[in-house]
Amino acid sequence: MTSKAGRINWLDRVRGLACLLMLLHHGLYDTEFIFQKRLGLGPKFYYYLHILIVALFISSSALSASQARRQSPRGVKRQVLAATLLLLTTSAISVISDLNLYIFWNLLMVLALARLLLYLLKDLRDSQYELVVMITGILISLVSKYIADGSIEKLPAQADYLSNWPWLFYFIVIYLLFRRFPLQALNIRQEAARDPLACLGRHALLFYFLHQPILLLLLKGLFTCLD
Repeated sequence: MTSKAGRINWLDRVRGLACLLMLLHHGLYDTEFIFQKRLGLGPKFYYYLHILIVALFISSSALSASQARRQSPRGVKRQVLAATLLLLTTSAISVISDLNLYIFWNLLMVLALARLLLYLLKDLRDSQYELVVMITGILISLVSKYIADGSIEKLPAQADYLSNWPWLFYFIVIYLLFRRFPLQALNIRQEAARDPLACLGRHALLFYFLHQPILLLLLKGLFTCLD
């Protein structure tokens, strides 16, 4: 089932598919709303494609976490550091450029919070663990929603935003549902270890950071040549 120890290859493929859909979403969105090339797709198209992408990313991450014997300190630190760097980088660029490119909370930060929560609660006894994870996740989600509802308009406009409610709760539900259910029991056909889609999924974090700047540069070059 796995391409190497600790990896479930078909989950990497799901994550890779989410990366490709994100590239499509941002490519079309940037074309229409940044470069003002009207495509006539309408807001519902972008909304539902966005929901699909988020659901795929969170589902694959929750399923991967559910199969881990323990939460990796290295993986948790990497995600928390990446989320923090995203916040600091977009804030610095926004201040320097005087553009509202802030990202205070988005997909990467929801996943980092979920992984951190599981790591902090990992030493609880099995009889307590699942109940505490569920209750803590619900409380964090609801408190975050209350804070966001009261203050998000007072913050600078964001380039991206994803609420903890319901997405953190969605992560936890999937994690708890499959925690005691080995994914090998799904009897999904083993995929080839050298798979471009799975490879993309394994490097989703790097893709997440690089795809939008590269995409913007390519589109700018393309539309400059066409104009």
